[in-house]
Amino acid sequence: MSAWSKWVGALVLGVLVGVPALALDPVALPKPPSNRVVDPVEGQYSRGTVDSAEQLAVLPNNDFCFALMAGSLDLLAWGRWEHIPGKPGAYSFREIKQSSTLYPMAAQNNPDIADNELLIEFMGYSMSRAEEPVFAVSDTDAIPAKMRKLFPDDKYQWSDRYSLPKMKKSAAKYLFIGNVSLGDEDHPYRQSPKPEILVYKLPEGTNHVRFGYDSRGAMPPINFDLILRGNQLATMDGDRGFTKRDGKLTEEVLNQIYGSCRPNEREDEDSRLIKPLRSFVLAPSKVNATPYFGPGSDTDDEYDNTDEPRIEPARDVPKVKDQTPG
Repeated sequence: MSAWSKWVGALVLGVLVGVPALALDPVALPKPPSNRVVDPVEGQYSRGTVDSAEQLAVLPNNDFCFALMAGSLDLLAWGRWEHIPGKPGAYSFREIKQSSTLYPMAAQNNPDIADNELLIEFMGYSMSRAEEPVFAVSDTDAIPAKMRKLFPDDKYQWSDRYSLPKMKKSAAKYLFIGNVSLGDEDHPYRQSPKPEILVYKLPEGTNHVRFGYDSRGAMPPINFDLILRGNQLATMDGDRGFTKRDGKLTEEVLNQIYGSCRPNEREDEDSRLIKPLRSFVLAPSKVNATPYFGPGSDTDDEYDNTDEPRIEPARDVPKVKDQTPG
């Protein structure tokens, strides 16, 4: 498996742990003109530290792919590169972002759950990056009178997933999830393009849903300027840059990169992913501050990597009119 295939395998549908990544099909490569002059910047570059690894592929047709793995932050970025006028050897790289669903929902039929019941799970790994997510269910698609926070504001320990008690499907025909704040300015991955609540309809024949959070979709575009100096692509101030790797951009290598990274070529849709019906903005006054998964039930460990949920829903919470489970 190529390095690029490994990168995308870790990212595709990563916000919904437990939903297998899809295989990548070969793609039709764009054909550059036969008389095209190869730009000296084209090629594969890498840089890294003990805590991170980065790859940059500068491709023909002014395309580029950037990949980063840094602790819990993994991402792929696709965009366009061009010469910076008046600055010999300098290039600008600008990401082309695709629209995405910040709180994706996957639905399936689980034979271990009764047909008239519903199990709702939230994936802790991705939800840990969401900024104050709120949630509700209802038997209608009307805007809920109240929604509740999922987690405490000061939460820092996370399990693999969190499950609400099973409920009757008749009371949860519609599911509402989103956030009412713009996010944390000190943490770009917690930036939401706009505060909104997504409305999902529970598909017929399903009794098990999972929610995640697409922190990559919430991040601003990745843009940077670099200057080519020998086999180095350095930052404009001369700071640590990328080192060019040996090897040509063969058709096989280009196939792997385009198939793994290019948004309109990447097979990242799955029949279990449900599209939201619509969205709306919720006033902060409509949020019940008592979370579903309340304080005092975390483990004492700083990191909780168990496969089973350990946090129980908050108890003794007044019921609200929208039939949100209490």
